[in-house]
Amino acid sequence: MSERSDIERIVMERIVEHLELVGYTVSREREDFYIAKHPHRYNISLLCYRIGFLIRAIFGKKEGARQEWAADFVNRLNQKAFVARFYVDEDGDLNVEAFWPYFYDRTTFGTFLDVWERDLDRMVEIYREFIGSRVSSE
Repeated sequence: MSERSDIERIVMERIVEHLELVGYTVSREREDFYIAKHPHRYNISLLCYRIGFLIRAIFGKKEGARQEWAADFVNRLNQKAFVARFYVDEDGDLNVEAFWPYFYDRTTFGTFLDVWERDLDRMVEIYREFIGSRVSSE
């Protein structure tokens, strides 16, 4: 294993330990892919790359959901987000992602997770605003 691979492995071990410490159950699905589930927070996946990993949450499209305002909604989410980026994939699912480099510091990573959660909570608030404005304008 190269020095870089050792660093990646060590950082991912610390990230997994951190997630478990805050209540996630983490499973390694492949060498480069983890799933982390939490009873009260958003479930996430971690996809590893050479320079860091992508944290992702996917929210499935509701059956019968209207997509006319999806672009406005996603643009608003991206305007308000601090660490997350939002997009709708080809299946109509809302994807939320953020990148984290292979670096671990407990306080810094903890802050990153807190801000990630705030971005997702803000997503729910903006969704409610959009639904409310669409219902009242129809």
